[in-house]
Amino acid sequence: MNVMIFTEQWVNGGVASFIVNILKNADLSDDLKIDIVVSEKITDFYDDTLKSLGVELICLVSNKRTNPLVRLIKSSRKFKQIILRKDYSVIHFNLCNAVGLVYGKIAQKYCRSRLIVHSHNSMVGSKTKLLMNNIFKELFSDVPDKRYACSDYAAELLFPSKFLNTVEIINNGIDLQKFRFNNDDREDVRKRLDVGNKILICHVGRYIKQKNHRFLLEVYSSIKNRYPDKTKLLLIGEGHLEESVDKYAIELKIENDIIKIKNTQEVYAYLSASDFFMLPSLFEGLPIVGVEAQANGLPCLFSDTITKQVKLIDSAQFLSIEQPAEAWCEKFTDMINQKNIRENCYDKLLSEGFDIVSVSKKILQSYKEDSLCEQNLKV
Repeated sequence: MNVMIFTEQWVNGGVASFIVNILKNADLSDDLKIDIVVSEKITDFYDDTLKSLGVELICLVSNKRTNPLVRLIKSSRKFKQIILRKDYSVIHFNLCNAVGLVYGKIAQKYCRSRLIVHSHNSMVGSKTKLLMNNIFKELFSDVPDKRYACSDYAAELLFPSKFLNTVEIINNGIDLQKFRFNNDDREDVRKRLDVGNKILICHVGRYIKQKNHRFLLEVYSSIKNRYPDKTKLLLIGEGHLEESVDKYAIELKIENDIIKIKNTQEVYAYLSASDFFMLPSLFEGLPIVGVEAQANGLPCLFSDTITKQVKLIDSAQFLSIEQPAEAWCEKFTDMINQKNIRENCYDKLLSEGFDIVSVSKKILQSYKEDSLCEQNLKV
């Protein structure tokens, strides 16, 4: 059985992390061959892992960011060539907007593969993009044989309302055992970062507009003014807006209070070292980092633009990004003063279906079922 997993941009972010986590926990037997196909490959962060799994990553266009329209035109042609050359039983499209359904339409026209369309986002970055998204989701509404989404918001972005009752929510599962709070990791990392007894506020996310770093810095500036020399801000990630975020930190005079970590395989250890998690994103599907932070037992403050389905433990709360930075500082104060005992959240998240092993088994079983359907269609 040959399976293609498709996503437009291969970056070190939520979608790629989800795909790699699924494959790491899948039983990739000899009769299952999986290719990852992407339009743009921006990171080599996962290369060694994919190689060890025997998974090939095929880049259609470029190893750098290109104009979205140019990318779509060029990669559409090459996508057609691949599906004509390779006999895929199943194609699993992992999309952040409905424009990506163009690839699904090509597959629908030129091959007999079963098509899974999986929505990972809840919003797009502008009114123009939203208009395009809404046009394409109606125009190509018949493409999917099966519809997946990571949350209710993500389902609504990609699929017309008449199909919402057919959408299956697939949890963004994680390695719950790895992300359990670990005091040894905490002590080791805090010593390495030289934070002493300061409150360590953590954010994990690429430096892109969606993650709302400028507002995060404004919130932290307000926190620093209230608690001089008592806090540090830990930023984990990289991205094209990193330089502008650095400059804004200097403007706010908080650059010396920020600890920056590039891409790392040890997010779990940094979460154990932290005391608070903050994610003021403009939009999200269902953020994997939010699941990871709660699995670690951290009190989490999310923007209210994120689906409420991300709330998995009692200490997670929401606040509007329309509220000023001072209001976020006040909320932080209320939450941090509650002196939350670090919860062991393993059983809670396991019962909610966020264990990556069970999610992986579910998706692999879906591939097998769809492959049988595809074979029956050929008979």
